[in-house]
Amino acid sequence: MTGIGTIECVASGPALSPLLLDAKRTAELLGWSVSHVWRQHAAGLMPAPMHSGRLTQWRRRELEAWIDAGMPPRDRWIWPAPANLTNRT
Repeated sequence: MTGIGTIECVASGPALSPLLLDAKRTAELLGWSVSHVWRQHAAGLMPAPMHSGRLTQWRRRELEAWIDAGMPPRDRWIWPAPANLTNRT
């Protein structure tokens, strides 16, 4: 039972994960600092982000696939990966 002025929250299923991540959420996903995300991006060592106006965001699925592929540098990274290629070296 809740008292007057209290709001009771009930979870109604799994939390939604955003498809696009800003630098802070990208850093959280990768276990990096935000400044490290920007350094890796500037050096071409991670997938390129998307730009929409002033927003810079990375695709969650692309980052997850990039991690699974061993985190290759941007010049060796293809997204989406062709169906006939597995691990590229």
